[in-house]
Amino acid sequence: MDDLDKNLRKFLQRHSELEQWQNIEIPKLREHLKVTNYNFYESSITNIETYWNLISVANNNKEAKLNILFAQFPPYSYEVESLGLPTFFKKYLPNCKIHTLSWKNSEKPFLYEIKEKKIVKIHNLLPKYDIIVARSSILIELMKSKEYKKILESSRKVINVKTMSYRQNYRHADIYFEESQFCPPPDPMFIEKIQKSLNRYTKKNIILIPGTVSKIKNQLDFFKNINPSTIKNFELVIAGKIVNPKYFKKITKICKKKNLSPVFLGEISQDLLIDVMSLSKISIHTMDMRINGQKEGFPRLLGETIGSKSLTLANYPITVPDYFDNYVFKYGGSFDNLNLVLQSAIDKAEDSNFISNYCLDYTFEDFCESKLKEIIKVGGNN
Repeated sequence: MDDLDKNLRKFLQRHSELEQWQNIEIPKLREHLKVTNYNFYESSITNIETYWNLISVANNNKEAKLNILFAQFPPYSYEVESLGLPTFFKKYLPNCKIHTLSWKNSEKPFLYEIKEKKIVKIHNLLPKYDIIVARSSILIELMKSKEYKKILESSRKVINVKTMSYRQNYRHADIYFEESQFCPPPDPMFIEKIQKSLNRYTKKNIILIPGTVSKIKNQLDFFKNINPSTIKNFELVIAGKIVNPKYFKKITKICKKKNLSPVFLGEISQDLLIDVMSLSKISIHTMDMRINGQKEGFPRLLGETIGSKSLTLANYPITVPDYFDNYVFKYGGSFDNLNLVLQSAIDKAEDSNFISNYCLDYTFEDFCESKLKEIIKVGGNN
């Protein structure tokens, strides 16, 4: 058993609340966060009817009869673009045809149609669509195929809602959303799971840094600047895959110099991460996407730590949309330094009522309805 496995075992044993995980084999505890199974819609979400029912739609438009395609890479379970937005579109626009395409590292894309309370595999796309909603660099890949290039060029509007702020992704679309326009709250499946965990656990003095341990996640900068006395009463936990051993070694060297003993868990499954989030009073997002040449960047986990009622800190370069402003402590850049901001969060966490007063007002449904209206407006009507 390597050091990360030992750390994980000891962490689970130290926190008796997590006893349901203690006898599970390490590989199961470390199931990869990203969905690599192309039957995602049929297997990862075990009951689409349950997922459908979790999405609340106050209004609908039965008049619209648009053909809409969502084009994306194989998604994370809780990315709104993966299943949430297409499902919301179908509930809001019941007479529209909603198709999805996922394609990466396979000979052909995997194609589905969203229908009421079910998702059906299809074999072909339509010759053209009224609106194509794309993310990241999928349009670049589709343009390499004569068949899909023709569909893109024949369709009325192609919209890239998530370029990841990479210059190369600003290609082949008619309209581009800015990163700050597409920063979704956690979806209803996540909220349901996190609520069960919050009901089961009591918050503990844990500071969680989630995400892969890598240069872009920028944990090294955090450890360079943290004052050990600021976190003396907290357990510091880093949950994420170590992708660069040399970078990790630099972190451990600084920790040793500062007499810090953070707990590196390595990569853990989504469900276990949800439980760790629910236990943590504070979460910190250290990312600096400028390292990869991105002008903006919104980590998916930012919305999830807010949704888990963990007081959330974000490094200044991270894109924080207006509707998250009141839920995020910002440090770095022109803001107060890390230790002052973190101390403010720690002081707030000492209030035993902070969980009951910490409620996200802007919901997944609010976001989806807002984006739907924007997309339909720029996409035009029949």
